[in-house]
Amino acid sequence: MSIGDDTSMGDDTSMGDGTSIGVDTYMGDEISMVDDISMCDDTSIGVDTSMVVYTSIGDDTSVGADTSIGDELSIGDDHLIYNEQNII
Repeated sequence: MSIGDDTSMGDDTSMGDGTSIGVDTYMGDEISMVDDISMCDDTSIGVDTSMVVYTSIGDDTSVGADTSIGDELSIGDDHLIYNEQNII
């Protein structure tokens, strides 16, 4: 919302040789009254579950469950509440 006078008063006289003769007077109140308030709950609730069994059979045997279970909850003004559990 813009409240004010945007008044442009002046002569903009252009003469053919590229010469501009004039009084370019700008008289105005350019008042911007804006409530730029962003209120939003940007909530993402999810369970990110990755269950993988990596099995290598040879001289090096690795058998494991690499499980990541986490709730990633973001509320409002960049408040990050993060719960991550790594179970190896």
